[in-house]
Amino acid sequence: MIRKIPERFTKLVRRQTGDTIVEVLIAIAVAAFAIGTSYAIANKSIQRAITARERNEATNSIQSQISALKFREKFDPAGFNSTFGVPTSFAGTGTARHFCLNTQSSGPTDTVNQWGPYINNVNDTSANTLSVGSSGYFDKCRTTSANGTDYYIDISAMVTTASRSTANNPTVYRVIVRWISVSGALQQSIIYYRIGGV
Repeated sequence: MIRKIPERFTKLVRRQTGDTIVEVLIAIAVAAFAIGTSYAIANKSIQRAITARERNEATNSIQSQISALKFREKFDPAGFNSTFGVPTSFAGTGTARHFCLNTQSSGPTDTVNQWGPYINNVNDTSANTLSVGSSGYFDKCRTTSANGTDYYIDISAMVTTASRSTANNPTVYRVIVRWISVSGALQQSIIYYRIGGV
């Protein structure tokens, strides 16, 4: 003989089953939130690491250009003054000599690697607002990293007088490197370097 299960037990079974489904849905929601948060944190960390690497590469490009500038000044002081000592201001609106250097050049007689400056076809005003990839940059003033990021170099000089190589009349060089970051924004790094003066 089959006995009928009392209704209070069937309600209890139904209620327990319903609670279990709700608990599973809550657990899935919590897990999804935790995974999403972990992904966002990991993504931010990767972006920060890439940004730091890009800034480090830009700084290395600047230091390389400054080293090349110092090498030229020590190697050929007289020639350096006439070639690089341009009496104009990088803060003004006139046409300055905006350039970059071949860091592989060994001296004025090097026929493979140019000793003199590669001249950027820009004036002071446009140099301050130049976008990466625009036609104003001379192609030789662009370096590409192993990761494929293009860095654009622009050096300009502020000279107090035409004869800059005196203790009281130093030349201040502004070295800028611009690039498009991983986020797609235009970035730049600037260092000022002085030759001469006290």
